[in-house]
Amino acid sequence: METNLENAHFFVTKKNVLDPIPVEIQEARTHVMTLQNEGPHLDLYDWNPFYTQYQASEPIGNHRFHALPVDYDNLEFKDIDYPNLIAYVDSLEGASEWADLIRKLDSDKLESSEVHYPLSIGVGYRWFRIQGELNGQSFKKWIQFILPQGC
Repeated sequence: METNLENAHFFVTKKNVLDPIPVEIQEARTHVMTLQNEGPHLDLYDWNPFYTQYQASEPIGNHRFHALPVDYDNLEFKDIDYPNLIAYVDSLEGASEWADLIRKLDSDKLESSEVHYPLSIGVGYRWFRIQGELNGQSFKKWIQFILPQGC
């Protein structure tokens, strides 16, 4: 499976049984900030993440689902407060050189709320919510994939 889950297909069955279970699968993503330095990068999973709403996964036949496509060129994110971001990165152990990369941005960029290199936005987590009924009992389960940023 690719780490970005772009071509992922899901088939839901009972444990050790190939009989499909009728379910609904919904998915959501968490968009996170990454700080880049010509190769190495620092993933900021806990700083100001953006959470998407759950959407129904695409059914592709007999209890099979396909993960929703992601438009990586148009990922949503909250406005960036650069002084807050610099303070957060400075607070991480051993990360002061990473904060210095942000400080080197032109002052007009630091005063904006937009994403500027060396920062980028990526999908840090993909969440799948599976709901259905089994043996007369309703159930709801979640699966979380943590996706590494960069190459």
